[in-house]
Amino acid sequence: MRELDILFVDWGFSKNDISKIISETMNLQIFNIQNIIRKESQSKSEIGDEIQKIINNEELLDDKLIQKLITKNLRESSENLLFIFYPNVLEQFYELQKILVNENIVLNKIWFFRHKDYLEFMKHHFEFPINKKYLDKFGNKLADEWINMFQKRRENINIIKGVATSVEWMEIELDYLSLLNSEYINKRIKERI
Repeated sequence: MRELDILFVDWGFSKNDISKIISETMNLQIFNIQNIIRKESQSKSEIGDEIQKIINNEELLDDKLIQKLITKNLRESSENLLFIFYPNVLEQFYELQKILVNENIVLNKIWFFRHKDYLEFMKHHFEFPINKKYLDKFGNKLADEWINMFQKRRENINIIKGVATSVEWMEIELDYLSLLNSEYINKRIKERI
């Protein structure tokens, strides 16, 4: 039976970098819903035309269309998968679970990479001149917005964690490093598996 893992990351981490490391370590194919949407929108398929129309109207894709894309692409793959950029909220998680049951795929693990201290991350992030100019321009409003985004993201993940109790959660806290490298991430993964 095929398996699927989900990757959540705190704001400020690269899902692409972390997913690449997990993919290589755990032998999983990356299922990047953003890339799938982009690719499908450029195709001349019925779904692609529908996506392009929505984008041209500057609207958001509805969940039903995303679910249709997920199902279509799950059927085109025979690999064990690592989902990135989806789900983001509880309703999407429930819909994904339904799709997995219908496609006979087991939800194996949920990975959550988070900052040990996101305030420390923010402090260092805004010390870089290119980032500092935004803090200088927008001040505490920007910092407060970032804090709210961190908290909202973690809140959504914790809500999902509260209902996904039969799934193994791989929570990995990362210390602040100016350059988050693959060796450090690999080391932290191996400490958990």
